[in-house]
Amino acid sequence: ALQIHQMVGDRKKLRKVVDRDMGKGSYTLESVSMFAGLAARCVCFESAGRPAMQDCVKELQLIMYANMKI
Repeated sequence: ALQIHQMVGDRKKLRKVVDRDMGKGSYTLESVSMFAGLAARCVCFESAGRPAMQDCVKELQLIMYANMKI
């Protein structure tokens, strides 16, 4: 969980965790950063800090939409 929190603001670290087989044009670094932020909240130690599943779905839809605007 701590590793995810450290990556969210570091674009260089985020690039390292993206699957190399994914074409660079198939995602934006902004969408990867948004996804990492969501993942970081999902693994929050305190359950009150974790988003509800319906909020995760909405945020994932937003991330997918943002990624389509390449």
